[in-house]
Amino acid sequence: MVLNRVKAAEKLPGVSEILLPSERGNRAAAQHISSGMVPIEANLYQSLKVMASKADAGPGNRAAAAGSGCSNGMKLQTLLLHPVSSSVTDPYDASGAPLYQTATFGQPSATEGGPYDYTRSGNPTRTMLEEQWAVLEG
Repeated sequence: MVLNRVKAAEKLPGVSEILLPSERGNRAAAQHISSGMVPIEANLYQSLKVMASKADAGPGNRAAAAGSGCSNGMKLQTLLLHPVSSSVTDPYDASGAPLYQTATFGQPSATEGGPYDYTRSGNPTRTMLEEQWAVLEG
């Protein structure tokens, strides 16, 4: 009821629509899903392109060895999508790494800290990314 009243409220001049929190992001996500593309930062894309070009460079390169099948039998393409292992445990065993979008994390007690406290100092998503990047770099 309250949401309908907010959406139906009189709009100021120049305002065409009242958006509730996350509506803009949800729309963008739905558009990306329907298009089959996910936007990534330009520097990350460039780094991935460099890594992929090294995989094609030749047998003296560790990434090239991963491209032709590494010790666990996965090719580079598979390693890019599925981490080999991680110190972070996903309770739902998702096939892709979950994105933890939070600023703070629960702690075991008031006097005991857990593996993550505040997202700037570290978070599970960043740990998984760092570990996966290390595997890809060899």
